[in-house]
Amino acid sequence: MDSNKFTTLDKIPLNNVCYVYKINTSDSKNIKRMLDLGIVKNALLIPIHNSMFKSTTAYLIHGSVIALRQCDAENIIVTYSFPEALC
Repeated sequence: MDSNKFTTLDKIPLNNVCYVYKINTSDSKNIKRMLDLGIVKNALLIPIHNSMFKSTTAYLIHGSVIALRQCDAENIIVTYSFPEALC
């Protein structure tokens, strides 16, 4: 994994497109929750709004808006370009 191409979701600036690479946690309940929200490999995510203290961010995904806590967004590895080679 080239570290220059990947970052965590919490570091993506507002209104920038990114794509999910993987969920970096071993907690099966948290993984299931992320999958239920549509956070799957290659899913397009756009951060659209931060809460007042930036503890929660709203994201556009699959035509819906979801909110994630920063501690959850820190566990989602993303890339700015569509990972065609990773399909």
